[in-house]
Amino acid sequence: MNQDVCGNVMFHISVRLPEKCCTVSEIVACYFKE
Repeated sequence: MNQDVCGNVMFHISVRLPEKCCTVSEIVACYFKE
């Protein structure tokens, strides 16, 4: 999957999260998983 789907904001957050955090659901889940 391309990282482009993450977008700039998502990418900034994804930087601190695993690669498998692109979608909003994934981002939220991974963000709170910390």
